Amino acid sequence: MKAYENGAKTLARAVSGACLSFALCVGLMPAAAFADEATAQDPTTIESASPDQPATDVVAPDADAEAETPSDAVAGALESGQPGQSNKPGQVSQEASAGAATPASDDAARANDEAAAAALAAEDAALAEAEGMLETQEVAGAYVEAWVTPDERDVQLWLRGVGGLAQEASFAVWSDAGGQNDIVWYGGAMLHDGSWLAHADRCATSGDHIVHVYAKINGVNQFIGEARFKLSDPPVADVSISESGNGYYVVKVSNISQPTGVVEVLVPTWTVAGGQDDLLWRNATPLEDGSWVCRIDANGHGAQDGLYASHVYVKQGSGVMTLVGARDYQMSCINYVYVTGGLGSGKRQVCIKNPTNAVVHVPTWSEANGQDDIVWYGAFDTNGPNGLVWVANIDCSRFKDAGRVISDIYVNNEQVGRIAYDVTQDDIIPARYRDMYNRVQGLNSASHLLLAADTNNCVVGVYEGSQGNWRPIHYFACSPGAWGTPSRKGIFTVGDKGYAFGTNVYTCYYYTQYSGDFLFHSILYNAGTRVVQDGRLGMHLSHGCIRLAIENAKWIYDNVPRGSRVLVF
Repeated sequence: MKAYENGAKTLARAVSGACLSFALCVGLMPAAAFADEATAQDPTTIESASPDQPATDVVAPDADAEAETPSDAVAGALESGQPGQSNKPGQVSQEASAGAATPASDDAARANDEAAAAALAAEDAALAEAEGMLETQEVAGAYVEAWVTPDERDVQLWLRGVGGLAQEASFAVWSDAGGQNDIVWYGGAMLHDGSWLAHADRCATSGDHIVHVYAKINGVNQFIGEARFKLSDPPVADVSISESGNGYYVVKVSNISQPTGVVEVLVPTWTVAGGQDDLLWRNATPLEDGSWVCRIDANGHGAQDGLYASHVYVKQGSGVMTLVGARDYQMSCINYVYVTGGLGSGKRQVCIKNPTNAVVHVPTWSEANGQDDIVWYGAFDTNGPNGLVWVANIDCSRFKDAGRVISDIYVNNEQVGRIAYDVTQDDIIPARYRDMYNRVQGLNSASHLLLAADTNNCVVGVYEGSQGNWRPIHYFACSPGAWGTPSRKGIFTVGDKGYAFGTNVYTCYYYTQYSGDFLFHSILYNAGTRVVQDGRLGMHLSHGCIRLAIENAKWIYDNVPRGSRVLVF
Protein backbone atom coordinates (compact mmCIF):
# COMPACT_ATOMS: atom_id res chain seq x y z
CA MET A 1 0.00 0.00 0.00
CA LYS A 2 2.88 2.40 0.87
CA ALA A 3 4.61 1.62 -2.41
CA TYR A 4 1.43 2.45 -4.27
CA GLU A 5 1.10 5.72 -2.37
CA ASN A 6 4.76 6.56 -3.01
CA GLY A 7 4.32 5.77 -6.70
CA ALA A 8 1.25 7.96 -6.88
CA LYS A 9 3.09 10.80 -5.20
CA THR A 10 6.01 10.42 -7.60
CA LEU A 11 3.61 10.57 -10.57
CA ALA A 12 1.92 13.62 -9.12
CA ARG A 13 5.30 15.27 -8.72
CA ALA A 14 6.21 14.55 -12.33
CA VAL A 15 2.89 15.91 -13.63
CA SER A 16 3.00 19.03 -11.51
CA GLY A 17 6.64 19.58 -12.42
CA ALA A 18 5.85 19.32 -16.13
CA CYS A 19 2.91 21.74 -15.79
CA LEU A 20 5.08 24.20 -13.90
CA SER A 21 7.87 23.90 -16.48
CA PHE A 22 5.43 24.71 -19.27
CA ALA A 23 4.00 27.69 -17.35
CA LEU A 24 7.47 29.03 -16.72
CA CYS A 25 8.57 28.57 -20.33
CA VAL A 26 5.63 30.43 -21.80
CA GLY A 27 5.72 33.17 -19.19
CA LEU A 28 2.39 32.40 -17.56
CA MET A 29 3.57 32.27 -13.94
CA PRO A 30 3.35 35.61 -12.08
CA ALA A 31 6.63 37.45 -12.07
CA ALA A 32 6.33 37.93 -8.32
CA ALA A 33 7.04 34.22 -7.89
CA PHE A 34 10.59 34.82 -9.08
CA ALA A 35 11.58 37.43 -6.48
CA ASP A 36 14.59 35.44 -5.26
CA GLU A 37 15.86 34.80 -8.77
CA ALA A 38 15.37 38.49 -9.59
CA THR A 39 17.49 39.34 -6.55
CA ALA A 40 20.18 36.96 -7.72
CA GLN A 41 20.27 38.77 -11.05
CA ASP A 42 20.44 42.19 -9.30
CA PRO A 43 17.54 43.87 -11.18
CA THR A 44 18.08 47.25 -9.52
CA THR A 45 15.35 49.84 -9.53
CA ILE A 46 16.48 53.16 -10.99
CA GLU A 47 14.70 56.52 -11.14
CA SER A 48 16.42 59.19 -13.17
CA ALA A 49 15.78 62.80 -14.06
CA SER A 50 17.30 62.25 -17.47
CA PRO A 51 18.30 59.30 -19.64
CA ASP A 52 21.68 61.02 -20.10
CA GLN A 53 22.30 61.34 -16.35
CA PRO A 54 21.53 58.16 -14.38
CA ALA A 55 20.01 58.61 -10.97
CA THR A 56 22.18 57.93 -7.95
CA ASP A 57 19.39 56.36 -5.90
CA VAL A 58 19.34 52.63 -6.36
CA VAL A 59 16.65 50.67 -4.54
CA ALA A 60 17.52 47.05 -3.91
CA PRO A 61 14.89 44.41 -3.18
CA ASP A 62 13.74 44.34 0.45
CA ALA A 63 16.02 41.92 2.24
CA ASP A 64 13.38 41.26 4.91
CA ALA A 65 10.63 40.40 2.48
CA GLU A 66 9.81 36.71 2.25
CA ALA A 67 9.24 35.42 -1.25
CA GLU A 68 8.39 31.97 -2.41
CA THR A 69 11.22 30.46 -4.42
CA PRO A 70 10.53 28.23 -7.39
CA SER A 71 11.71 25.25 -5.35
CA ASP A 72 9.25 26.15 -2.57
CA ALA A 73 6.46 26.38 -5.12
CA VAL A 74 7.24 22.97 -6.57
CA ALA A 75 7.69 21.31 -3.22
CA GLY A 76 4.54 22.93 -1.82
CA ALA A 77 2.51 21.78 -4.79
CA LEU A 78 3.80 18.23 -4.46
CA GLU A 79 3.32 17.94 -0.71
CA SER A 80 -0.23 19.29 -0.90
CA GLY A 81 -1.08 16.88 -3.70
CA GLN A 82 -2.45 19.84 -5.73
CA PRO A 83 -0.34 20.54 -8.82
CA GLY A 84 0.00 24.23 -9.55
CA GLN A 85 -0.74 25.33 -5.93
CA SER A 86 1.82 26.13 -3.25
CA ASN A 87 1.86 27.02 0.42
CA LYS A 88 3.08 30.39 1.61
CA PRO A 89 6.55 30.45 3.19
CA GLY A 90 6.45 29.12 6.72
CA GLN A 91 3.14 27.30 6.21
CA VAL A 92 2.52 23.57 5.81
CA SER A 93 -0.52 22.08 4.18
CA GLN A 94 -2.84 20.28 6.65
CA GLU A 95 -3.24 17.44 4.18
CA ALA A 96 0.52 17.10 3.87
CA SER A 97 0.87 17.01 7.66
CA ALA A 98 -1.82 14.38 8.01
CA GLY A 99 -0.30 12.22 5.30
CA ALA A 100 3.13 12.32 6.90
CA ALA A 101 2.00 11.39 10.45
CA THR A 102 2.69 7.79 11.56
CA PRO A 103 2.05 5.90 14.83
CA ALA A 104 4.92 6.59 17.22
CA SER A 105 4.97 2.94 18.32
CA ASP A 106 5.50 1.50 14.84
CA ASP A 107 9.31 1.80 14.46
CA ALA A 108 9.45 -0.32 11.33
CA ALA A 109 6.80 1.73 9.64
CA ARG A 110 8.58 4.87 10.74
CA ALA A 111 11.85 3.64 9.26
CA ASN A 112 10.15 2.74 6.00
CA ASP A 113 8.50 6.11 5.91
CA GLU A 114 11.78 7.89 6.62
CA ALA A 115 13.47 5.98 3.80
CA ALA A 116 10.62 6.79 1.45
CA ALA A 117 10.71 10.40 2.54
CA ALA A 118 14.45 10.57 1.89
CA ALA A 119 13.95 9.13 -1.58
CA LEU A 120 11.15 11.57 -2.29
CA ALA A 121 13.26 14.42 -0.93
CA ALA A 122 16.02 13.48 -3.34
CA GLU A 123 13.43 13.45 -6.12
CA ASP A 124 12.21 16.85 -4.97
CA ALA A 125 15.72 18.28 -5.01
CA ALA A 126 16.40 16.97 -8.50
CA LEU A 127 13.08 18.26 -9.81
CA ALA A 128 13.51 21.61 -8.06
CA GLU A 129 17.03 21.92 -9.51
CA ALA A 130 15.74 21.20 -13.00
CA GLU A 131 12.87 23.66 -12.63
CA GLY A 132 15.18 26.25 -11.10
CA MET A 133 17.42 26.04 -14.13
CA LEU A 134 14.48 26.89 -16.35
CA GLU A 135 13.31 29.73 -14.15
CA THR A 136 16.65 31.34 -13.50
CA GLN A 137 18.38 30.84 -16.83
CA GLU A 138 20.44 34.03 -16.85
CA VAL A 139 21.95 36.11 -19.62
CA ALA A 140 25.34 37.34 -18.47
CA GLY A 141 25.38 41.11 -18.10
CA ALA A 142 21.64 41.57 -18.70
CA TYR A 143 19.90 44.20 -16.59
CA VAL A 144 16.82 46.44 -16.58
CA GLU A 145 16.44 50.23 -16.16
CA ALA A 146 13.59 52.75 -16.09
CA TRP A 147 14.14 56.45 -16.84
CA VAL A 148 11.65 59.30 -16.36
CA THR A 149 12.27 62.66 -18.06
CA PRO A 150 11.91 65.78 -15.85
CA ASP A 151 8.60 66.76 -17.45
CA GLU A 152 7.42 63.13 -17.16
CA ARG A 153 6.34 63.15 -20.79
CA ASP A 154 8.51 60.14 -21.52
CA VAL A 155 9.11 57.02 -19.43
CA GLN A 156 11.82 54.91 -21.03
CA LEU A 157 12.08 51.22 -20.22
CA TRP A 158 15.45 49.62 -21.04
CA LEU A 159 16.68 46.06 -21.29
CA ARG A 160 20.44 46.01 -21.72
CA GLY A 161 22.98 43.27 -22.22
CA VAL A 162 20.74 40.85 -24.15
CA GLY A 163 21.13 42.12 -27.68
CA GLY A 164 20.56 39.68 -30.51
CA LEU A 165 20.20 36.71 -28.14
CA ALA A 166 16.57 37.78 -27.68
CA GLN A 167 13.97 37.47 -30.39
CA GLU A 168 11.50 39.64 -28.43
CA ALA A 169 11.43 41.81 -25.30
CA SER A 170 8.26 42.51 -23.32
CA PHE A 171 7.80 45.04 -20.50
CA ALA A 172 4.95 44.67 -17.99
CA VAL A 173 4.16 47.91 -16.09
CA TRP A 174 1.72 48.47 -13.24
CA SER A 175 1.28 50.88 -10.35
CA ASP A 176 2.29 49.82 -6.88
CA ALA A 177 -0.96 51.19 -5.45
CA GLY A 178 -3.19 49.37 -7.89
CA GLY A 179 -1.58 45.97 -7.71
CA GLN A 180 -1.83 44.59 -11.21
CA ASN A 181 -5.32 45.86 -11.96
CA ASP A 182 -3.81 48.52 -14.24
CA ILE A 183 -1.09 46.41 -15.84
CA VAL A 184 -0.04 47.39 -19.36
CA TRP A 185 2.29 45.37 -21.60
CA TYR A 186 4.70 47.13 -23.96
CA GLY A 187 6.70 45.54 -26.75
CA GLY A 188 10.32 46.61 -26.97
CA ALA A 189 12.36 47.52 -30.04
CA MET A 190 16.02 46.57 -30.37
CA LEU A 191 18.40 49.46 -31.03
CA HIS A 192 21.67 49.40 -32.96
CA ASP A 193 23.71 48.87 -29.76
CA GLY A 194 21.72 45.75 -28.84
CA SER A 195 19.64 47.45 -26.14
CA TRP A 196 15.86 47.02 -26.10
CA LEU A 197 13.66 50.08 -25.52
CA ALA A 198 9.97 50.65 -24.83
CA HIS A 199 8.06 53.80 -23.87
CA ALA A 200 5.45 53.61 -21.10
CA ASP A 201 2.91 56.09 -22.44
CA ARG A 202 -0.28 54.63 -20.97
CA CYS A 203 0.25 55.05 -17.24
CA ALA A 204 -3.03 56.02 -15.60
CA THR A 205 -1.88 56.43 -11.99
CA SER A 206 0.57 58.62 -10.08
CA GLY A 207 3.12 57.26 -7.60
CA ASP A 208 5.39 54.21 -7.71
CA HIS A 209 5.33 51.83 -10.67
CA ILE A 210 6.86 48.38 -11.15
CA VAL A 211 8.39 47.05 -14.36
CA HIS A 212 8.97 43.36 -15.08
CA VAL A 213 10.92 42.48 -18.19
CA TYR A 214 10.86 39.25 -20.19
CA ALA A 215 12.99 38.21 -23.14
CA LYS A 216 12.23 35.43 -25.59
CA ILE A 217 15.47 33.45 -26.03
CA ASN A 218 15.53 30.39 -28.26
CA GLY A 219 11.76 30.54 -28.37
CA VAL A 220 11.36 30.51 -24.55
CA ASN A 221 10.19 33.51 -22.49
CA GLN A 222 12.67 34.28 -19.71
CA PHE A 223 12.11 36.64 -16.80
CA ILE A 224 15.12 39.00 -16.82
CA GLY A 225 14.53 41.41 -13.99
CA GLU A 226 12.64 44.27 -12.36
CA ALA A 227 12.88 48.05 -12.27
CA ARG A 228 10.83 50.79 -10.65
CA PHE A 229 9.96 54.40 -11.40
CA LYS A 230 7.82 57.07 -9.78
CA LEU A 231 5.43 59.62 -11.27
CA SER A 232 4.58 62.85 -9.46
CA ASP A 233 1.89 62.91 -6.84
CA PRO A 234 -1.61 63.86 -8.06
CA PRO A 235 -2.21 67.59 -8.48
CA VAL A 236 -4.66 69.65 -6.47
CA ALA A 237 -6.41 72.81 -7.64
CA ASP A 238 -9.13 75.32 -6.84
CA VAL A 239 -12.26 75.05 -9.03
CA SER A 240 -14.86 77.82 -9.18
CA ILE A 241 -17.46 79.41 -11.44
CA SER A 242 -16.03 82.79 -12.38
CA GLU A 243 -18.78 84.07 -14.66
CA SER A 244 -22.32 83.12 -15.63
CA GLY A 245 -25.26 84.39 -17.61
CA ASN A 246 -28.21 83.35 -19.70
CA GLY A 247 -27.32 79.99 -21.24
CA TYR A 248 -23.67 79.82 -20.13
CA TYR A 249 -21.19 79.76 -17.25
CA VAL A 250 -17.39 79.77 -16.98
CA VAL A 251 -15.42 77.22 -14.95
CA LYS A 252 -12.09 78.51 -13.62
CA VAL A 253 -9.26 76.24 -12.43
CA SER A 254 -6.51 77.97 -10.45
CA ASN A 255 -3.63 77.30 -8.04
CA ILE A 256 -2.78 74.00 -9.71
CA SER A 257 0.02 72.20 -7.84
CA GLN A 258 1.90 70.20 -10.44
CA PRO A 259 5.72 70.35 -10.52
CA THR A 260 6.02 68.65 -13.90
CA GLY A 261 3.62 71.05 -15.57
CA VAL A 262 0.08 70.76 -16.88
CA VAL A 263 -0.50 69.40 -20.37
CA GLU A 264 -4.20 70.20 -20.54
CA VAL A 265 -7.28 70.73 -18.43
CA LEU A 266 -10.51 69.02 -19.46
CA VAL A 267 -14.02 69.76 -18.26
CA PRO A 268 -16.60 67.03 -19.01
CA THR A 269 -20.12 68.41 -18.55
CA TRP A 270 -23.64 66.99 -18.69
CA THR A 271 -27.18 67.81 -17.63
CA VAL A 272 -28.04 66.00 -14.41
CA ALA A 273 -31.64 65.24 -15.38
CA GLY A 274 -30.55 63.16 -18.37
CA GLY A 275 -27.76 61.28 -16.67
CA GLN A 276 -24.77 61.55 -18.98
CA ASP A 277 -26.64 61.13 -22.25
CA ASP A 278 -25.38 64.57 -23.34
CA LEU A 279 -21.85 64.27 -21.89
CA LEU A 280 -19.48 66.67 -23.67
CA TRP A 281 -15.73 67.00 -22.99
CA ARG A 282 -14.38 70.54 -23.38
CA ASN A 283 -10.78 71.76 -23.28
CA ALA A 284 -10.01 74.66 -20.98
CA THR A 285 -7.90 77.61 -22.14
CA PRO A 286 -4.75 78.63 -20.21
CA LEU A 287 -4.36 82.21 -18.94
CA GLU A 288 -1.17 84.14 -18.29
CA ASP A 289 -1.56 83.85 -14.51
CA GLY A 290 -1.42 80.04 -14.69
CA SER A 291 -5.14 79.48 -14.29
CA TRP A 292 -7.39 77.82 -16.87
CA VAL A 293 -10.94 78.74 -17.93
CA CYS A 294 -13.64 76.84 -19.81
CA ARG A 295 -16.91 78.33 -21.04
CA ILE A 296 -19.87 75.96 -20.73
CA ASP A 297 -22.69 76.80 -23.14
CA ALA A 298 -26.11 75.24 -23.20
CA ASN A 299 -25.45 74.70 -26.89
CA GLY A 300 -24.20 71.13 -27.13
CA HIS A 301 -26.69 70.08 -24.48
CA GLY A 302 -29.84 70.79 -26.45
CA ALA A 303 -30.16 74.22 -24.81
CA GLN A 304 -31.73 72.49 -21.83
CA ASP A 305 -32.70 74.32 -18.65
CA GLY A 306 -31.84 72.75 -15.31
CA LEU A 307 -28.86 71.56 -13.28
CA TYR A 308 -25.54 71.09 -15.12
CA ALA A 309 -22.59 69.14 -13.68
CA SER A 310 -18.98 69.94 -14.63
CA HIS A 311 -15.99 67.85 -13.50
CA VAL A 312 -12.42 69.08 -13.89
CA TYR A 313 -9.48 66.84 -14.82
CA VAL A 314 -5.84 67.92 -14.93
CA LYS A 315 -3.58 66.01 -17.30
CA GLN A 316 0.03 65.75 -16.15
CA GLY A 317 3.12 65.49 -18.32
CA SER A 318 3.04 61.72 -17.84
CA GLY A 319 -0.43 61.57 -19.35
CA VAL A 320 -2.07 60.75 -16.02
CA MET A 321 -5.42 62.51 -15.64
CA THR A 322 -6.59 63.44 -12.14
CA LEU A 323 -10.00 64.68 -11.00
CA VAL A 324 -9.32 67.91 -9.07
CA GLY A 325 -12.82 69.24 -8.52
CA ALA A 326 -16.43 69.60 -9.65
CA ARG A 327 -19.07 72.32 -9.84
CA ASP A 328 -22.81 72.36 -10.51
CA TYR A 329 -24.77 75.21 -12.07
CA GLN A 330 -28.49 75.85 -12.46
CA MET A 331 -28.82 76.85 -16.10
CA SER A 332 -31.55 79.12 -17.46
CA CYS A 333 -31.98 79.40 -21.23
CA ILE A 334 -34.84 81.87 -21.73
CA ASN A 335 -34.09 83.78 -24.96
CA TYR A 336 -30.76 81.94 -25.17
CA VAL A 337 -29.20 82.36 -28.64
CA TYR A 338 -26.75 79.92 -30.22
CA VAL A 339 -25.47 78.92 -33.66
CA THR A 340 -25.07 75.49 -35.23
CA GLY A 341 -23.49 74.40 -38.52
CA GLY A 342 -19.81 73.72 -39.24
CA LEU A 343 -17.20 75.80 -41.01
CA GLY A 344 -17.25 75.23 -44.73
CA SER A 345 -20.77 73.77 -44.74
CA GLY A 346 -22.25 76.85 -46.43
CA LYS A 347 -25.08 76.93 -43.90
CA ARG A 348 -25.63 78.16 -40.34
CA GLN A 349 -28.59 77.86 -38.06
CA VAL A 350 -29.24 80.72 -35.65
CA CYS A 351 -31.37 79.36 -32.82
CA ILE A 352 -33.23 81.07 -29.99
CA LYS A 353 -34.65 79.16 -27.01
CA ASN A 354 -38.03 79.74 -25.41
CA PRO A 355 -39.62 82.90 -26.85
CA THR A 356 -43.37 82.47 -26.31
CA ASN A 357 -46.17 83.73 -28.56
CA ALA A 358 -43.45 85.05 -30.81
CA VAL A 359 -42.70 86.31 -34.26
CA VAL A 360 -38.92 85.98 -34.70
CA HIS A 361 -36.71 87.75 -37.24
CA VAL A 362 -32.94 87.45 -37.63
CA PRO A 363 -31.26 90.21 -39.69
CA THR A 364 -27.75 89.02 -40.60
CA TRP A 365 -24.74 90.61 -42.32
CA SER A 366 -20.98 90.30 -42.74
CA GLU A 367 -19.01 92.73 -40.61
CA ALA A 368 -16.38 93.70 -43.20
CA ASN A 369 -18.37 96.38 -45.05
CA GLY A 370 -21.10 97.43 -42.70
CA GLN A 371 -24.51 96.12 -43.67
CA ASP A 372 -24.08 96.13 -47.44
CA ASP A 373 -25.16 92.47 -47.62
CA ILE A 374 -27.78 92.41 -44.84
CA VAL A 375 -30.54 89.81 -45.22
CA TRP A 376 -33.58 89.54 -42.96
CA TYR A 377 -34.35 85.92 -42.21
CA GLY A 378 -37.56 84.69 -40.67
CA ALA A 379 -37.29 82.01 -37.99
CA PHE A 380 -39.62 79.06 -37.61
CA ASP A 381 -40.75 77.19 -34.52
CA THR A 382 -39.26 73.69 -34.27
CA ASN A 383 -40.95 72.93 -30.91
CA GLY A 384 -38.03 70.59 -30.19
CA PRO A 385 -37.79 67.96 -27.47
CA ASN A 386 -36.06 70.32 -25.01
CA GLY A 387 -38.55 73.16 -25.31
CA LEU A 388 -39.55 75.79 -27.80
CA VAL A 389 -36.67 76.52 -30.20
CA TRP A 390 -36.89 78.91 -33.15
CA VAL A 391 -34.44 78.48 -36.04
CA ALA A 392 -33.34 80.82 -38.84
CA ASN A 393 -31.46 79.10 -41.69
CA ILE A 394 -28.60 81.33 -42.83
CA ASP A 395 -27.39 80.93 -46.43
CA CYS A 396 -23.67 81.75 -46.32
CA SER A 397 -23.44 82.18 -50.09
CA ARG A 398 -25.30 85.47 -49.68
CA PHE A 399 -22.43 87.08 -47.75
CA LYS A 400 -20.08 89.26 -49.77
CA ASP A 401 -17.16 88.81 -47.39
CA ALA A 402 -15.76 85.94 -45.37
CA GLY A 403 -14.90 86.51 -41.71
CA ARG A 404 -17.06 87.76 -38.85
CA VAL A 405 -20.83 87.67 -39.30
CA ILE A 406 -23.44 89.25 -37.02
CA SER A 407 -27.02 88.16 -36.42
CA ASP A 408 -29.50 90.21 -34.39
CA ILE A 409 -32.54 88.49 -32.91
CA TYR A 410 -35.88 90.23 -32.76
CA VAL A 411 -38.83 88.71 -30.92
CA ASN A 412 -42.12 90.49 -31.59
CA ASN A 413 -40.15 93.44 -33.02
CA GLU A 414 -38.03 93.78 -29.85
CA GLN A 415 -34.30 92.99 -29.99
CA VAL A 416 -33.49 90.33 -27.39
CA GLY A 417 -30.02 89.27 -28.45
CA ARG A 418 -27.07 89.38 -30.83
CA ILE A 419 -24.59 86.72 -31.77
CA ALA A 420 -21.38 86.83 -33.83
CA TYR A 421 -19.78 83.89 -35.62
CA ASP A 422 -17.35 83.17 -38.45
CA VAL A 423 -17.83 82.13 -42.06
CA THR A 424 -15.04 81.10 -44.40
CA GLN A 425 -14.51 81.57 -48.10
CA ASP A 426 -15.48 77.91 -48.49
CA ASP A 427 -18.81 78.75 -46.85
CA ILE A 428 -19.47 81.47 -49.40
CA ILE A 429 -18.02 79.73 -52.47
CA PRO A 430 -16.65 76.19 -51.95
CA ALA A 431 -13.25 75.72 -53.56
CA ARG A 432 -14.49 73.33 -56.26
CA TYR A 433 -17.04 75.91 -57.41
CA ARG A 434 -14.83 78.98 -57.18
CA ASP A 435 -13.62 78.84 -60.79
CA MET A 436 -17.21 78.67 -62.04
CA TYR A 437 -18.20 81.57 -59.78
CA ASN A 438 -15.42 83.78 -61.09
CA ARG A 439 -16.21 82.93 -64.73
CA VAL A 440 -19.90 83.89 -64.57
CA GLN A 441 -19.43 87.30 -62.91
CA GLY A 442 -18.54 88.97 -66.24
CA LEU A 443 -21.65 87.61 -68.05
CA ASN A 444 -25.06 89.18 -68.52
CA SER A 445 -28.39 87.41 -68.96
CA ALA A 446 -31.80 88.23 -70.33
CA SER A 447 -33.29 86.98 -67.07
CA HIS A 448 -32.35 87.04 -63.39
CA LEU A 449 -30.97 83.48 -63.74
CA LEU A 450 -27.85 82.05 -65.38
CA LEU A 451 -26.72 78.46 -65.95
CA ALA A 452 -23.11 77.25 -65.91
CA ALA A 453 -21.79 73.73 -66.56
CA ASP A 454 -18.31 72.66 -65.48
CA THR A 455 -17.69 69.56 -67.61
CA ASN A 456 -14.43 68.66 -65.87
CA ASN A 457 -15.99 68.55 -62.40
CA CYS A 458 -19.36 67.29 -63.72
CA VAL A 459 -21.46 69.96 -62.01
CA VAL A 460 -24.11 72.47 -63.11
CA GLY A 461 -24.47 75.75 -61.22
CA VAL A 462 -27.59 77.92 -61.15
CA TYR A 463 -26.92 81.59 -60.39
CA GLU A 464 -29.28 84.41 -59.45
CA GLY A 465 -28.63 88.13 -59.74
CA SER A 466 -27.05 90.22 -62.46
CA GLN A 467 -23.73 90.87 -64.17
CA GLY A 468 -20.97 91.24 -61.58
CA ASN A 469 -23.31 90.18 -58.80
CA TRP A 470 -24.21 86.57 -59.54
CA ARG A 471 -24.66 84.33 -56.50
CA PRO A 472 -25.12 80.56 -56.58
CA ILE A 473 -28.47 79.17 -55.53
CA HIS A 474 -28.10 75.53 -56.70
CA TYR A 475 -25.39 73.05 -57.63
CA PHE A 476 -26.45 69.90 -59.51
CA ALA A 477 -24.34 66.83 -60.23
CA CYS A 478 -24.36 65.99 -63.95
CA SER A 479 -22.96 63.64 -66.60
CA PRO A 480 -21.72 65.62 -69.63
CA GLY A 481 -20.54 64.20 -72.96
CA ALA A 482 -18.15 61.26 -73.11
CA TRP A 483 -14.57 62.02 -74.07
CA GLY A 484 -15.22 60.91 -77.67
CA THR A 485 -18.49 62.89 -77.88
CA PRO A 486 -17.93 65.97 -75.70
CA SER A 487 -20.52 68.57 -74.79
CA ARG A 488 -20.35 71.75 -76.85
CA LYS A 489 -18.48 74.49 -74.91
CA GLY A 490 -18.95 78.25 -75.04
CA ILE A 491 -21.48 80.94 -74.16
CA PHE A 492 -25.07 80.25 -75.23
CA THR A 493 -28.70 81.06 -74.37
CA VAL A 494 -31.62 78.88 -73.36
CA GLY A 495 -33.75 77.86 -76.33
CA ASP A 496 -36.58 75.37 -76.75
CA LYS A 497 -37.95 73.15 -74.00
CA GLY A 498 -39.93 69.94 -73.97
CA TYR A 499 -41.35 67.27 -71.72
CA ALA A 500 -39.71 64.20 -73.29
CA PHE A 501 -37.78 62.78 -76.22
CA GLY A 502 -36.16 59.47 -77.05
CA THR A 503 -36.27 56.27 -79.12
CA ASN A 504 -37.87 52.85 -78.83
CA VAL A 505 -35.02 52.01 -76.43
CA TYR A 506 -34.89 54.96 -74.00
CA THR A 507 -36.72 58.14 -72.96
CA CYS A 508 -35.33 61.36 -71.41
CA TYR A 509 -37.53 63.88 -69.63
CA TYR A 510 -37.62 67.67 -69.11
CA TYR A 511 -35.16 68.85 -71.72
CA THR A 512 -33.87 72.43 -72.07
CA GLN A 513 -31.93 73.34 -75.23
CA TYR A 514 -28.78 75.44 -75.00
CA SER A 515 -27.26 74.93 -78.50
CA GLY A 516 -28.72 72.98 -81.46
CA ASP A 517 -29.01 69.34 -80.44
CA PHE A 518 -27.19 69.94 -77.16
CA LEU A 519 -29.59 69.82 -74.22
CA PHE A 520 -29.95 69.68 -70.46
CA HIS A 521 -32.19 66.69 -69.70
CA SER A 522 -32.85 63.86 -67.28
CA ILE A 523 -30.99 60.58 -66.96
CA LEU A 524 -32.03 57.71 -69.27
CA TYR A 525 -35.20 55.70 -68.62
CA ASN A 526 -36.58 52.65 -70.39
CA ALA A 527 -38.67 53.81 -73.35
CA GLY A 528 -41.97 55.36 -72.28
CA THR A 529 -41.46 54.54 -68.56
CA ARG A 530 -39.97 55.89 -65.37
CA VAL A 531 -37.84 52.77 -64.97
CA VAL A 532 -34.21 53.94 -64.78
CA GLN A 533 -32.03 52.54 -67.52
CA ASP A 534 -28.84 54.47 -66.70
CA GLY A 535 -28.87 56.71 -63.64
CA ARG A 536 -25.15 57.40 -63.37
CA LEU A 537 -24.04 60.98 -62.64
CA GLY A 538 -20.67 62.61 -62.04
CA MET A 539 -18.97 61.02 -65.06
CA HIS A 540 -18.58 61.60 -68.82
CA LEU A 541 -21.23 59.40 -70.44
CA SER A 542 -23.51 61.15 -72.91
CA HIS A 543 -23.35 61.82 -76.66
CA GLY A 544 -22.96 65.55 -75.89
CA CYS A 545 -26.03 66.47 -73.81
CA ILE A 546 -25.81 67.19 -70.09
CA ARG A 547 -27.71 64.63 -68.03
CA LEU A 548 -29.22 65.50 -64.64
CA ALA A 549 -31.32 63.87 -61.95
CA ILE A 550 -34.92 64.15 -63.14
CA GLU A 551 -35.93 66.56 -60.34
CA ASN A 552 -33.06 68.91 -61.25
CA ALA A 553 -33.83 68.73 -64.97
CA LYS A 554 -37.42 69.62 -64.08
CA TRP A 555 -36.29 72.57 -61.93
CA ILE A 556 -34.39 74.06 -64.89
CA TYR A 557 -37.31 73.28 -67.23
CA ASP A 558 -39.76 75.01 -64.86
CA ASN A 559 -37.70 78.01 -63.70
CA VAL A 560 -35.02 79.12 -66.18
CA PRO A 561 -36.63 81.29 -68.91
CA ARG A 562 -35.75 81.20 -72.59
CA GLY A 563 -32.99 83.67 -73.40
CA SER A 564 -31.19 83.08 -70.11
CA ARG A 565 -27.41 82.93 -70.39
CA VAL A 566 -25.64 79.53 -70.41
CA LEU A 567 -21.91 78.98 -69.92
CA VAL A 568 -20.42 75.56 -70.67
CA PHE A 569 -16.69 75.10 -70.09
